Amino acid sequence: MQLAGGGKLTECCCDHGITFEGEAHDALADARAAARLLASLLPDHPDTLQKLSELTAIPWPELPRTTKQTLTRNESRRRQAEPPTFLQRLLERKRDNAAPVATDGAAMAYGALLDRVLEDRRVDDCEGDALLETATRWGLSGDQIHLAHRDYLNQLALAAVADGIITDAERRDLKLVARLLGREQPNLDEILNEAAAKVAKTPLGPPPVKATETSLAGMRVCFTGEMLCSHNGRMISREYAEELAIKAGLSVAESVTKKLDLLVVADPQTQSGKAKKAQQYGVRIMHEPVFWKALGVEVS
Repeated sequence: MQLAGGGKLTECCCDHGITFEGEAHDALADARAAARLLASLLPDHPDTLQKLSELTAIPWPELPRTTKQTLTRNESRRRQAEPPTFLQRLLERKRDNAAPVATDGAAMAYGALLDRVLEDRRVDDCEGDALLETATRWGLSGDQIHLAHRDYLNQLALAAVADGIITDAERRDLKLVARLLGREQPNLDEILNEAAAKVAKTPLGPPPVKATETSLAGMRVCFTGEMLCSHNGRMISREYAEELAIKAGLSVAESVTKKLDLLVVADPQTQSGKAKKAQQYGVRIMHEPVFWKALGVEVS
């Protein structure tokens, strides 16, 4: 970049007639483009070329062989764009004449399980099986499940717009839940606008009770990952998170054991050692924004 006079890699390559192969910011494409750019610049900088030729050669590292298939960025994006596999099994359910007729209680039971499953903002195979089993037991069809998912997302949207402010954390959370429930269409903004209109028409009632008096009080909680939310304009560090949890009546643990009640994760897809242990021990896992909402802590 110094030899090229600075600027973006793609622009420098264009200025020197180098074809940029691949997508910008893809590691391999960037590395190859940078190598071609350097090779084209060095003949015009003999002093630099001389210095480089005097350096000790760097041996290519010996990389361990692996049988695991690599996951490219494009493949990761493709998978993220696809609806979760459990959704297809749920939404394709047909009405079974042999099953009991689904009632409002059945939809409530399914919704309660859905709420617990989505606490960590991911749905693994076991949780998907549990949702399907519940839907089968209560005779819920794919259409009824579709409505249940819509109602669940609408309730989250109503809670988000109730105070008149939709924070970045709330918007990110709603977008994540929408994808998990196959509700990315209609547009999330439309869902929020509908929720705001509904709140505006609702007569003002008594102020909601702070969530600090929740069932989380007295639990042992542990945190993993770098927190992504902020509170009162202050980024929530690990120390601040622990301070807020203790203030809400929880006790903080430094590690995951079988006695732990709750693990709070900043990234739903985390594969940290703590997350793996929590899954192994059957410890309840909760996504960071969900945890703060349960404690009544307003975050952005």
